[in-house]
Amino acid sequence: MRNHLESRLAELQQEYQLGEGQLRKLVEQEAGLRETLLRIGGAIQMLQELLSHDQENGDGSGSYPQTEEPQTKEPQTETGPEAMSVPS
Repeated sequence: MRNHLESRLAELQQEYQLGEGQLRKLVEQEAGLRETLLRIGGAIQMLQELLSHDQENGDGSGSYPQTEEPQTKEPQTETGPEAMSVPS
């Protein structure tokens, strides 16, 4: 009887380990699939926005208007130790 119980215990432990391995793989697959769906969803949203913009403007270009270039700031003078004058 004891041998039978020990044998069954070993079988169940092995099955449990196999199940854990399969579960780990499935979790990894789920994470990869979620990442892929997120990228696809972003691409869908971008295309919908482009099509919406295109339809609103009727220009057929499918592109957004050029954004304004950032204004350049006047060059700043150096404020490091080399640029500072020390009173005598």
